Amino acid sequence: MTSQGKEVNDTSDKSAIVISDTDFLSSFLWRGQFGIVTRLFEKLGMDIVVPQAVMEELGYSIRTRERLQTPLIRLNNKKEKVHGAGNVYIRDIDPFSDMGIRYEELKKNMGQGESAAISMVLYAKEETACLASNNLKDVSAYVDSYGIVLWTTADVLAKAEELKIITHDSASKLWDKMYEDDLRLPERTYEEYIKRKKAVV
Repeated sequence: MTSQGKEVNDTSDKSAIVISDTDFLSSFLWRGQFGIVTRLFEKLGMDIVVPQAVMEELGYSIRTRERLQTPLIRLNNKKEKVHGAGNVYIRDIDPFSDMGIRYEELKKNMGQGESAAISMVLYAKEETACLASNNLKDVSAYVDSYGIVLWTTADVLAKAEELKIITHDSASKLWDKMYEDDLRLPERTYEEYIKRKKAVV
């Protein structure tokens, strides 16, 4: 994980969530690997929040529900929970709230998924809110300015291997598939990424 602020591993006894934008979620969802995300954050004691705007970008449809491998059940007008795959919530933004105002401002310069995710992180009621995104061009300024803990797809694969949720070989093969699909990745291969990551640490 890229951490300009608090460490995710220090949040086990706190109310902690990770809020995902569209690019991050789809990088796993459309390859049938969403379980890596849910298992990882469940192990870290974190809930996953998906903004309604992200669901709309993905296509809020039977296809999306099938790829999540679980039904979406509406709890109220602002939140849904995905049952059966860990603690995953779908939340909407009140357009008249401070969060809603920030969301509308951000949409002038970036996509609705990134805008919604950043707005939710900045105004989350939970004690610790992290951001999941691969769109560093749009989110880096906010991550740096507000000390937000950022998870990228690469971070998730590396942490999932470290915690033995997936094997090195599985992570490498998935990385290759993502790279072939032109997903934003920091290195050509998973091995190169891990080598650079270790060198930095």
